[in-house]
Amino acid sequence: QALPAEYNSAGSDVALLKCGFSLSRDIARYWNEFDPQQQSLVTSMIGRPVMDTSVVSPGAQFRLHYDTTGPETVPAEDLDVNGIPDFVDRAGVYLDSAWNLFHTKLGYLLPPDDGTSGGDSKYDVYFASIGGYGITFFDPTGPAPWDDFTSFILIHRDFAGFAPNQDPEGSQIGALKVTCAHEYFHAVQLAYDGLDDLWMYESSATWNEVELFPEVKDNYQFLPFFYNDTDTFLTTNGGFHPYGAFVWPLYLAENYTDTLMRKIWEASISANGIDAIDDALSGWGVSTGGIFADFGVWNFFTGDRAQAGYYPSGAEYPGVILDRALPVIPFTNEHPLKAPDGLASTYMSLATAGAPAGLALIELTGNATVVWDMSVILKDPGGAYETRDVQMDFTKSNGTFALYNFTDWDSMFISVQVVSRFNNDNDFTLSASVLPYGDANGSANINIADITYLIAYIFSFGQAPPYDVRLGDANCSGSVNIADITFLIKHIFAAGPAPCLQ
Repeated sequence: QALPAEYNSAGSDVALLKCGFSLSRDIARYWNEFDPQQQSLVTSMIGRPVMDTSVVSPGAQFRLHYDTTGPETVPAEDLDVNGIPDFVDRAGVYLDSAWNLFHTKLGYLLPPDDGTSGGDSKYDVYFASIGGYGITFFDPTGPAPWDDFTSFILIHRDFAGFAPNQDPEGSQIGALKVTCAHEYFHAVQLAYDGLDDLWMYESSATWNEVELFPEVKDNYQFLPFFYNDTDTFLTTNGGFHPYGAFVWPLYLAENYTDTLMRKIWEASISANGIDAIDDALSGWGVSTGGIFADFGVWNFFTGDRAQAGYYPSGAEYPGVILDRALPVIPFTNEHPLKAPDGLASTYMSLATAGAPAGLALIELTGNATVVWDMSVILKDPGGAYETRDVQMDFTKSNGTFALYNFTDWDSMFISVQVVSRFNNDNDFTLSASVLPYGDANGSANINIADITYLIAYIFSFGQAPPYDVRLGDANCSGSVNIADITFLIKHIFAAGPAPCLQ
């Protein structure tokens, strides 16, 4: 409200921000590039507000500042008649809950001490009319020899008119809960590094809303910004994508430990972004690139495809958008409609009805400047899913997947990932062919070479039929033996029945 009318969003169509941390971080990052007059102007806009009342949270960790009169007034309701508005009382309880989770249970560093700013050394939270849920403002730099910062938090004074959420106590209370969790985690992050990649701050802070207050589900409103654009960099910093990307830290916590995020922030003291994540994951012998295809599979199993063993609340998520439906096998050199960026995924469906019987051979050929991975997800006629890994040649950016009796499955889905962190719009092609039963050498044709191949395999310790030994089972007896050689001789030289059609 202190801004001139042309800059004031009150009454305009400007959307509410989830969090103003990006603004605060940019100010801190570029502070030394402002001239003295600019620094003074910015300080007048983002300095700590002066409120007429303050109280200490029940756990004595926070000082809560609020107005009882004027445009910044918090809701006055005081049902317990303790002289403190219930809205402020609740905020103190929620902030104390965040403090206990982050510090007592998970062992995070405390935010750097701001001395007597705000009246004492307790962490300061202010309630004000702001254009978003909350904002954690950087104060002067902290005491550590790395990029730590002291800070204070502004939280919206009442959350009237904000997006609805699922909190059983009402949307305004739900918004207050998640904002306390989200913004205080930003304050904790600033004990480690205030100048890391924005998506790291926002995705992990939004994930902590789930950890502290799972009943609210306010962050579900941001999931479409992730699941509608899985072909976009995981590390995207702009828009609402980083908030929807809270599924990445959720995936890490579900598969490793809830202390992994603390280890990531500890690593961020000396590394940024994915490097910090990889440093933390090294204790499990994995890396972001190595597990990203599995993350892609987890994201497939959301919405109406949700399955046990993946996201606990995946059925409530919107589900990934399939890039396209591929033609019935066989097909050649099919491209995605939206090629994936680095650390991103593209999903396609593939129908099996009407395809010739045999072994499906699906081949990925990707842009050689990045590293690719792929998974195949199968759905049987009963609706059950099964996931298969793909044999990848990471040095050549391609992969091959073979599936015997593939027409037994109702449908197939291809999950393609760029597991490199760089480059945008990385194109790839998918091709699919069918190797018929009896094609022992995998040439896609049945001829005398298959007879020779089987003789060598059965009698001379030759190589087994490629991809699946059952390719050599020409009579479909369930085993590969001399009877298959006899069957092929009759088929090729005596007009005998085709393999598996006797």
